[in-house]
Amino acid sequence: MDQAFIDALREGIGDQGGFLVRPPATYRWPEEVLEMVTQGQVEPALIVPASGALRDIVLAVEEDYRLPPEDTRRNSEIDQRGIEAIAWYISFHTSPAAWGIYIADDGVEAFAQHAFGSLPGLSDGEKLRLALQVVIDHERFHYWTDVACAQIEFASWRPIYLPYLLNHPDLSSSVCQLEEALANSRAWRTVKAREARMALETHLRYQPPGYRDWNRYRSPNAYALGRRQLGADIHSAPASPAAPAPPRVLPPAGALSKEERRAVTKQLLASANAKRLNPAVAPVRWRAAPYEWFFDEHRAGAGKAQIPIRSIPSRHRERVRPFLVPHARPIVVQESPRFVAQLRKLAKEIQQKWEHKTKPSLETGDWNGLKFDKKAGSKDVWRCRVGLRHRAEFQHLGGIKYEALRIGSRESL
Repeated sequence: MDQAFIDALREGIGDQGGFLVRPPATYRWPEEVLEMVTQGQVEPALIVPASGALRDIVLAVEEDYRLPPEDTRRNSEIDQRGIEAIAWYISFHTSPAAWGIYIADDGVEAFAQHAFGSLPGLSDGEKLRLALQVVIDHERFHYWTDVACAQIEFASWRPIYLPYLLNHPDLSSSVCQLEEALANSRAWRTVKAREARMALETHLRYQPPGYRDWNRYRSPNAYALGRRQLGADIHSAPASPAAPAPPRVLPPAGALSKEERRAVTKQLLASANAKRLNPAVAPVRWRAAPYEWFFDEHRAGAGKAQIPIRSIPSRHRERVRPFLVPHARPIVVQESPRFVAQLRKLAKEIQQKWEHKTKPSLETGDWNGLKFDKKAGSKDVWRCRVGLRHRAEFQHLGGIKYEALRIGSRESL
């Protein structure tokens, strides 16, 4: 984990684990997650972007990996409790030093088998990755709810998230059901393949109330209106004496980019229609405030925010290593004669970028930012970034061996 990110998490809160506010007894975090947070085990398995594709995720499974058989116990838990049977989001409001997404590996395996096990044309490793994408995208919506609450706190200058947490802790609340429905809708819309979408829709149909209502927010307009309603419901939650004051008005520095902070401040000023946010001077005109904006992950700077993920290794199989790894595995790169000739024709800056940054990063397993992935429409050709405007293509020779085939501008490749 990057030391600067750790320092950002600790900024203003000290080197601490545990909870600032203990969650309600009825909340859905399992004991192993509560134990990890309480003991201050803050080292995440992976840092992922808060929005966009999850291309930098690498699964620590072999090429011949096989999903386990149907796990009826886990399937029953998912049907009864939804995604929160296998993955959980801890807010930076409740635990600034150990916030993020927690994922149970054996739960994701069961979900992959249950939802996508019968899909043709995909390896078990690809089905596992698809399931992991759905789970993370569901939990990422909870992160954006957390951020939305922090931004509303910044405007209204009173605790928002913690009263919401304490007043709506489980699925007995219609507001909690709305958040879970929107989270599932977000996860559904990130699955692009038609067959995978249909399989996921069938699976979501059997989840509990709220989760199974995702279809109400299928269209972009309905999804926006749902987020507007959720923001209004959260903002109108009654204050709770258990909520600390003053509130933590913005996420930790690592959870929100500088561009995002500037955009948030600008939008809040516009919503308040005043030069100052002091409620005594200029109350926020919430009737005109676009609540859905606070959940919008496509606004300026939002894509640079990051979320830590902590993987809980399987408890029911021989595997003890988590699926998620902080960096990709190292690979061996061979340069073809054609590649060498093309590289020599490029600017000195690009040659140095390849020799001193891109190639060493691939061979040490530090793929973050390189977008090393299969080329669209290709079976065994991979590509990665070489600076901002150039790309390299590789052929997978088997195992960890790759041959660099071509290098050039992204337009030429």
